[in-house]
Parts: sequence; structure tokens; C-alpha cells
Amino acid sequence: MVGRTAPKYASKTLCRIVIVEDEAIIRMAIAEAARDLGYQVIEAGDADATLDYLASGQRVDLVFTDIQLPGSIDGLELARQLKRRYPNLKVLLTSGRLAAETAQSVAPFIPKPYPVEEALVRIAETLTSQPSDA
Repeated sequence: MVGRTAPKYASKTLCRIVIVEDEAIIRMAIAEAARDLGYQVIEAGDADATLDYLASGQRVDLVFTDIQLPGSIDGLELARQLKRRYPNLKVLLTSGRLAAETAQSVAPFIPKPYPVEEALVRIAETLTSQPSDA
């Protein structure tokens, strides 16, 4: 988005985000850019790995997940489970195939394709949003 910059988020270095994307190039691009901004980033290729990570007791502030994922559940079901299990955890969804209306009923959504900068803006916005903003 032209002219938009990521909003300031207090203590970015303390923010831990999980990027769930089965396309490694996309995942790595977002992860690298987020790390450059000071976020702690965990990368996952599917929902199962994300759930395992969270079950280990690791603190996470936001999960940014694609909807089309390999494994036992897709990103939409991952978001639903995360909202039930971890009500304070922020979730941001993305997809190039799903209608925004479907995803936005579960969590904030950014359609693919998107510039990396736009993803970072949406991550920051989601981190600073109130729980009812989903």
C-alpha cells in the first residue's frame, strides 16, 4: 500500500510471531522482513507444527497463517482452534483462493498476493488491535 508504514508497536523485540506458510520462499521473505523490524519470528510449514509449538508452552503474540496448508487441518481451522485455546492470541489469515468474507468471520485477513510491506503493516495493526477488532 503506497504511503502506509507499519504502526509503532511497543517492545517489538518482545513480540513473538509465528508465520505459517507451506511455500518456503513466501514464509522466508515475510520472516526475514519481520526479523529486520525486531520481531522474534518462528516459522512453520503447517498447522500441526504450530499447534505443537504452542503446546510446548512457548509464548506467542500473533500467528500469521495461510489458509491452504498441508497436514491434518488448514489455516482456517487452525485459527478457530487458536481462538478457542488461546483467546488472547492474535491471528491474521491470508489466502489467494478464499473469499475475504469467509476468512474475516474468523480473524483479520489479507488477500494474496500482497507486498511484504503490506503484510508487515497488517501484522503490526493486528498486534495493536483490540480483541473485538477481529
